Amino acid sequence: MTVGKQGVEILSQIINQLFAPSIEIIYQHQGFVSSFAGDAFTAIFPVRQEGITPTINGVFAVKEAFQKLSSVDTEAGQFDISMRMGLSRGLVDWQIIKGNKYQTHLFSGDVFKRSNYNCGQAQENQVIADYNLLEDMHDFDTSVIDDHAISINNSTIKISTHDYIHQPEHDVDKLIDFFPLRLVTSSITGEYREVTSCFVGLRENEDVKSKIEFILELSLFYQGYFNKVDFGDKGYIALVLFGAPWGVEKSARRAGNFSLELIRKFPGEVKIGITWGRAFTGFVGCEIREEYTGIGVSLNLAARLSQIAQWGQILTDQEFNQNISSDFNIELVKEAQIKGFENLKKVYQLTKLSKTKMHSLRKAPRLFVGRTLSLNKLTGQLKILQNRKFAGITFVVGRAGIGKTALIEQLQSKIEPGGDETILQWIELKCDELLSKSFNPIISYLKTSLDIDEGYSAEQNKKNFKKNFEDLLLNLSNNQIKQELAKNSWIVARFLDIEIEPCSPVSDPKILYDNFIFSVKDLFKGLALHKPLILVVDDGQWMDGDTQKLINNLIRNIVEIPLWIIICTREKNLSARLNLDQSVSSVQEIFLDELDQTNSKILINNLLSEQANQENAVIPEQSLSKIFQTTQGNPFFIEQLVYYLFENKIIDRNFNLIHFDQIDIPSNIHEIIITRIDRLSEDLKQAIQVASVLGREFAVEILTEMLKGLPVRKYLIQGEQQLVWEAVSEIKYIFKHALIREVAYQMQLKQRIIELYLLAAKIIENRFPGYSDESVGKLAYHYYNAEIVEKAEFYLNQAAQRSLEKFRNSEGLNYLNKLKNYYHREGLLADPQNYFKILLKLKSVYFNIGQIDKYNQTVKEIIEIADESDLVEWKIRAGIENFKLVIESGIYEQAYEILQNIEKHFENFTDKVLYAEYIHCLAYYYDMICDYPQALNYYHQESKLAEKCGNFKSQARVLGNIGAIYMVRGDLKKAINYLQKQLEIAEQHNLITIKISALNNIGITNKEMGDFERALQCYQQNLNYSLENGYKNGASMSYGNIGEIYFYQDKKELALEYFQKNLYLARELGDEKTEGNILYNISIIYNF
Repeated sequence: MTVGKQGVEILSQIINQLFAPSIEIIYQHQGFVSSFAGDAFTAIFPVRQEGITPTINGVFAVKEAFQKLSSVDTEAGQFDISMRMGLSRGLVDWQIIKGNKYQTHLFSGDVFKRSNYNCGQAQENQVIADYNLLEDMHDFDTSVIDDHAISINNSTIKISTHDYIHQPEHDVDKLIDFFPLRLVTSSITGEYREVTSCFVGLRENEDVKSKIEFILELSLFYQGYFNKVDFGDKGYIALVLFGAPWGVEKSARRAGNFSLELIRKFPGEVKIGITWGRAFTGFVGCEIREEYTGIGVSLNLAARLSQIAQWGQILTDQEFNQNISSDFNIELVKEAQIKGFENLKKVYQLTKLSKTKMHSLRKAPRLFVGRTLSLNKLTGQLKILQNRKFAGITFVVGRAGIGKTALIEQLQSKIEPGGDETILQWIELKCDELLSKSFNPIISYLKTSLDIDEGYSAEQNKKNFKKNFEDLLLNLSNNQIKQELAKNSWIVARFLDIEIEPCSPVSDPKILYDNFIFSVKDLFKGLALHKPLILVVDDGQWMDGDTQKLINNLIRNIVEIPLWIIICTREKNLSARLNLDQSVSSVQEIFLDELDQTNSKILINNLLSEQANQENAVIPEQSLSKIFQTTQGNPFFIEQLVYYLFENKIIDRNFNLIHFDQIDIPSNIHEIIITRIDRLSEDLKQAIQVASVLGREFAVEILTEMLKGLPVRKYLIQGEQQLVWEAVSEIKYIFKHALIREVAYQMQLKQRIIELYLLAAKIIENRFPGYSDESVGKLAYHYYNAEIVEKAEFYLNQAAQRSLEKFRNSEGLNYLNKLKNYYHREGLLADPQNYFKILLKLKSVYFNIGQIDKYNQTVKEIIEIADESDLVEWKIRAGIENFKLVIESGIYEQAYEILQNIEKHFENFTDKVLYAEYIHCLAYYYDMICDYPQALNYYHQESKLAEKCGNFKSQARVLGNIGAIYMVRGDLKKAINYLQKQLEIAEQHNLITIKISALNNIGITNKEMGDFERALQCYQQNLNYSLENGYKNGASMSYGNIGEIYFYQDKKELALEYFQKNLYLARELGDEKTEGNILYNISIIYNF
């Protein structure tokens, strides 16, 4: 209608005015209305003994009723009314489809398709029926249209009527099985609402029932209203309304999430049209038969969009896009002429939840008091950020429940978005106590941002990564960072368990590891340069070692980057443990304690008022004091205790405490949470406890399988209502507070927890048979805690191997130490051989990450076990490790004695690999005591052994050692000869770090020979190769060497340029020694 909002209301009045007599006639003729659809309805007449005549008689009675109202006068003018009808005869299938809370009815069958089709073919005031009804039309005037249809023009007999027997009173108990009680008992007949409408087309197959059941539950979960499911010439169509019959916050976003999850659940099986707009909502029909629904242009458009959508597609319009575009990724598909609309309509496709909205949603702050000083400290740092400078790193420290998160939320709420230049970005990185995997908070953030999930196929994840990573780069303004990220995108993908074609042949795990860290740093720098970025790390006390390294790297060399890192932690000494780079001048610690009595009472007053839905309620002083004394000013304890008082009716309407001193009030946070969980329904309590085993963040899919047969969606809704958890995305939830998960986990018996771990492990094992790095880690974790030794051992070994191959050392250590515990239980060495192997791996990891104390301790344990063993191999390996320990301490005589003992073991033992290691130790010993002839002798032996064993890496390394000795001895031509051989092997087998070392040493040798041009060529080649492979250590070294050559050539400007590049990389790498040397070189240039 062209009269706007009022026209919809007029239309609804006309519809009800027309429908009321028609419905009464249908019921008089023993028919009934099965469904309504805007300005139409479908009626069913059961087959009768008298034949079809009474039914057709009823049809014409309806037609006559319409014709009596051929013109209607309204406030908006006079409107002409016409009707058309389609008839068909056939079997009708019907069923009641039951959800966990509500049911719906469904009528279906080809007869509905034919009758709808006939109706669509009818002209104004015409009745069209199937051709096969012609032989039964003796009492009616008919004409044949074609082989499929006839027109019933008039009745040749008097239209009969029957007295209508009124239906019994509505049975509320039965109605609430189908509709919300609030709707059944509502007195509202109609109202205007801003409504988001979802029309869902369902592919016709045997799975229709399960689809409808899922839609029933999903609509409830997202607080939508399942209006109906209908069947006609367009197939199965379900209508779900958001924002009616009652309002919900962010109805469009809920509808979008609902649609995305539905598409995800049934790929290629559903198609959806969504619109947002004002509509008339209320009841259509009459007292005999009525239905709550919506009427309006936006609903009509949504229905049309669902019809033109492809299977698996979500189409929407411009209004929805404008209303919700920041929440979702929405793409313009086309401009189309849509039936029923005069002008072309822009049609958009909704593809997924916006990455920004997944991680940067502004949260409504919780009640906040008593932290003014702390908040002022934060706002002081905020001003630095708003001036587009690095705001440093801030630690917010306090016990569980003290209000760390509330403080950060309050900071968020204080920031008022202005123009594009002042809007800040927030990214939350959540650490997990249970799954302390390498880079866990970073990888979790990236996977959610890029829509990567184990539940997708490998191909889908690869497709999502490529598209979303490209989209992410488009939002960055710094071209250099964009180019670096584009070049290293395959490395980021690899850390997300996605294999894409590499841009360079890098295979060295250390280089890949470092490049991942620098790529993440580039990403955060790029985002910050686009808009100032606040990076919030939650539960920092559980931060894994590799994330700690990344944070340390991130804060280097970024004085001009508008970035601020906030770490919330329970650990007082986390700042010291992180061993932050000394170059970071702005490190701030904010310690939160319990609220004082005054502020506690303000918080208590606010919470009690909120729970009672009263503003500025007057709370008795006695109640305030009692609650404060119990909670001692812990904000989370106060919050939980207030909920407890209301739930248990221990506080009356005047806020007086009832029998407070006579009952056992929980005395600490853990007790209050346990008590609140215990008061929940047994089913919800079970769901919370099961979810707690999966970690603070858990996948809905896994929880659903663990609670198979139970209404998980219902529990998720109830859990949100009870402030237990909240949605992270369409498929993941997170406990609102780590304490809630901890308590739910700890309150279970050990045997029950073991059973749940085993159940989770079996589900993951069956669900993800491809065994990605993530699923292998989860399987190791769950089987380990389920105490299934064989399975745990298998997956722990797999997980450890994969972690170490990718240089994820902190994660690898976690798995290795679990294996170590398996092999050495209750003071007994249960599996000495595997225990010894684990110790060898552990000592290597400790050495690589610089934990020398633990390295020394592990080596000593290796020696002790070998001494007690009769195995020669163990004694040799222990001897070699002992030699390394002693010679690095400079105790050469003892080192030589160890080598002599090792030699004795080889008299009756043959192992080429171990013997080559022994020879290397001899060569290294003579090298260290400067007996170069002997060192060369043993290095040559080692080189031949390495070649025979096919160990090209060792062979290349040994050739480099030989070259280095000749350099020391001044035989530079021989040195270059061996270094060139080393380079050839490194190039042939893609040994990146060895190739860079060889080129560097060849350059140094040429420089010593006075051939600066050849040296410069080597250094430049080394630089290009290092940059190509992302090896920043090699690039840093090359910049310094090139600068030195230019300095010798008296090209001071070029020397300064390369020294400054060297200085920048040295600071990026935290290489203080190189930084000092370069600063000295630069000072010399400036002094000239």
